[in-house]
Amino acid sequence: GALNIFINYFFGLAIYKYMGIAETTFIRSGLSLILLTVSGIVFFNEEITLMLGIQIFLVLLTFLVIFLGKKNGAKAKGVTAVGLLLCLGGVVLGVICGIIAKLFAKDTEVTDQNSFFFITNVFIVAFALISVIFTNKFSIKEIGKKFVKISWFGYLLIAVNVLASNMHSLLQIEILRISDLILYTPLSGALGLLAGETVAVFIEKEKPRILATILAMSSVLVVLLPKIIDAVLELC
Repeated sequence: GALNIFINYFFGLAIYKYMGIAETTFIRSGLSLILLTVSGIVFFNEEITLMLGIQIFLVLLTFLVIFLGKKNGAKAKGVTAVGLLLCLGGVVLGVICGIIAKLFAKDTEVTDQNSFFFITNVFIVAFALISVIFTNKFSIKEIGKKFVKISWFGYLLIAVNVLASNMHSLLQIEILRISDLILYTPLSGALGLLAGETVAVFIEKEKPRILATILAMSSVLVVLLPKIIDAVLELC
């Protein structure tokens, strides 16, 4: 599991060297959404409802709007053969990560999630160190220079990223424990789009993508609104 997560992260970094962000987001996120939905149906006998189908369609439409918007607003790198292969590899590994997370969440014998993620992080660090040593041709001196060049703010960002990644994994396990994979996948995708748009507008000062934001919010409301209405009716 740790090796798969590490390789998946590596694919995520390598893809942008050969493909633009717009193309990568549209292809990788769209395929991941479709394949994880299919995985939930095939491997876990989950059922897709009309509302869930509408939500998946809206999320895919959101990715398309962002893709077309970025292609019109900036020069895109296009889709290269190497980039497409890396993108597809990342999608497959991402789907495997999702299936592993669901299997782990369903395992009634699992009692200590913290130990699981601690061991996972240990393996990830080990794989990362091996890759650093290999890419620097086993030169400890060169490796040391690169670590020294990293500022204290850079190390702070790395620490925050590690903390956020682990919190995301823990929350993912808890959510998958009580809900279906086909419900979690489009909902997390839509919320991720809304979070990214918030950061882009308020921190990066980018122009807001109103249509994409409306579509993402609509995909969330399609699933949550009926549940909210049912909860209110029960209270009344």
